[in-house]
Amino acid sequence: MRALGGLGLIAALPACSSSYADLHLTVATGSRNGVYYTLGAALATAWRDALGMREPPAVTSTAGSINNLQLLGARLADVAFNQIDTAADQLAHTAPADPRSLRALARIYDDFVHVVVPANSALTSIVQLRGARVALGSPGSGVLFMAQRVLQALGISPDKDLRPVHFGLDESVAAMKKGGIDAFFWSGGLPTPAVADLAKAVPIRLLNRRRTSSRSTPPTPSTRPAPSPSAPTGSPTR
Repeated sequence: MRALGGLGLIAALPACSSSYADLHLTVATGSRNGVYYTLGAALATAWRDALGMREPPAVTSTAGSINNLQLLGARLADVAFNQIDTAADQLAHTAPADPRSLRALARIYDDFVHVVVPANSALTSIVQLRGARVALGSPGSGVLFMAQRVLQALGISPDKDLRPVHFGLDESVAAMKKGGIDAFFWSGGLPTPAVADLAKAVPIRLLNRRRTSSRSTPPTPSTRPAPSPSAPTGSPTR
């Protein structure tokens, strides 16, 4: 499934002169092996060169979208990558005149929600995750936000029906290599380097939500079905 994501957000910045040479910015991204961090590093270099900054913006690795919103609100970051779902949830609870209100810089790409399992797993649909050891994403991440909503839309309680762990992407990949989990959720752009590298090391595949029910309700208003991203991981879907 596909969710609108990769949204660049900016907190209200103080006015500055026409010269950007001494401008200091901090960009909140995500896991170092995720797409947010890769894009953040590339944008920091591009901004330095295009704006004539003496130093590129600092690129910070974070837990993900919700953590990034917290950093923006605390003025510990100036620009942040965010899933549109978590940003919309924040805006719904923030008055327009609130100084913590956010502005969108750009919609950069669509996120794809991955549910990754070993290739030899008996699991063929998300509803079969009941009782399984599932990594749902780290606290403060958009992955956890999306995983909870996907499961709830299918009538699955993440806390009661699964054996959940709250691993980030790197921890999830390491755990799957060791056989420590049955599945993990990830939501990100294509390709996500860590998932692509995992597919080279261990046979994996992706669960296809559309096999669950053709009439199932999208977990969020900005989520829609999409072809399963088999090519970027080299992994089949089922």
